[in-house]
Amino acid sequence: MTHSATAFLFDFDLTLVDSTEAIRFCAQSAIADMNLAVPCATKVRESIGLTLHDTFRFLTGIEDATLAETYAAYYVSHADRVMVSMTNVYPSADRLLRELHKRNVPVGIVSTKFRRRIEATLSKVSLRHCVSTIIGGEDVLRHKPDPEGILKALAAMNVAADKALYVGDHLIDAQAAHAAGTKFVGVVTGQLTSEAWARIGCKSVEHSIAELVTFVL
Repeated sequence: MTHSATAFLFDFDLTLVDSTEAIRFCAQSAIADMNLAVPCATKVRESIGLTLHDTFRFLTGIEDATLAETYAAYYVSHADRVMVSMTNVYPSADRLLRELHKRNVPVGIVSTKFRRRIEATLSKVSLRHCVSTIIGGEDVLRHKPDPEGILKALAAMNVAADKALYVGDHLIDAQAAHAAGTKFVGVVTGQLTSEAWARIGCKSVEHSIAELVTFVL
């Protein structure tokens, strides 16, 4: 199987966890705090995976670094209160991470989310020990689709790029994996279906991230 791998790297939001409602609440609340037009839930969902500054531009159409920084500060304030409690690990992802750990397969996470939130979410369901390396948004200078985060995780795990598989829900995940030289598989818990992934030339799971256990080399 061409996508078999000896190490697995994952995006976080909408790949391993359902954080949709938490992100919607934080994004809409932050923009309301700024007295700007509040975007609909669908628009917010489409922004998941972007940095906070890019999310502000996407949701408002406003190109202003100072306002984007203000949005980020409001968002983080709301997220500090609700993000971990409102985020749930997908049951299929829970099963996969535990099985990979059982098989001694190295696992890492590369996300734009703060590392501390990823750690807290995993710890909430006793999964932190299943992940050896976490690269959060604060750990890189250049975010996806730049490969910096993936390359930093691979270095920490001492794994060659061509031996690793990166898994994500967004086109920028596929672009980052390609730039890093890793294999890529898309999940269908984000905006893209398996048919949509195929149309852009990417392999994907059919139904569940748990299918990836068959990719272990």
